[in-house]
Amino acid sequence: MVFSVITFGQSGNSFISFGLDYRQYPIDIEDVPRGGYSSDALPDNSEFWQVFSIHGRYGIRLKKHWALSLAFYTRYNHLIWLQGYNYINPSDDRAEKKNFKYDAFLDIEKKVQLKKNNERYLFVFAGVGFTNINTHFDVFLQDTIPNGPVEVKHYIGSFFRFSPRLSIGYQYEKIKASLDAYVIEGPDRTNLTSLWLGATISYEIYLKKKKKE
Repeated sequence: MVFSVITFGQSGNSFISFGLDYRQYPIDIEDVPRGGYSSDALPDNSEFWQVFSIHGRYGIRLKKHWALSLAFYTRYNHLIWLQGYNYINPSDDRAEKKNFKYDAFLDIEKKVQLKKNNERYLFVFAGVGFTNINTHFDVFLQDTIPNGPVEVKHYIGSFFRFSPRLSIGYQYEKIKASLDAYVIEGPDRTNLTSLWLGATISYEIYLKKKKKE
């Protein structure tokens, strides 16, 4: 399918887009985990999930108002704390590790033109791909309470997941805005399905095929 996007893109019906998206803390849509309950969730990692990303997209028009595209997202933000939390001096800055994280998606898009001769559309994206590429963690953390240090905890795992997603939005000429939902495992890593909700704005440009002389 990736080869098809690149090959058919030579037809002159290809386009690119770029923009910015924001996602909020995920919402669980399951109450009970499948199998036994266990959690190796990282403590206080809201900054990992509430984040802006930049993205680019390359795609082709398959037929009128249908398109197939590849999208790539990147962000640089919090991954893990390198120190435990100090309850005696909570204002102390903790060392942390930040890194680049990536998402990649293959999407099918359907547009509905709202008015003839006007570039105004409602559109729906449905896609599959991978979220949180490059998010492996392996760290030992020890909190400090008024009675002294507590037991050291070992956190190891990854937030990398295969994820379906759905976006619904509005396009005004070359500007597109959408609400997005990514299906992931919840941040507490208990095998509960969650929705990672967000919003995207982007600018779309169609590429014209060069004429042979």
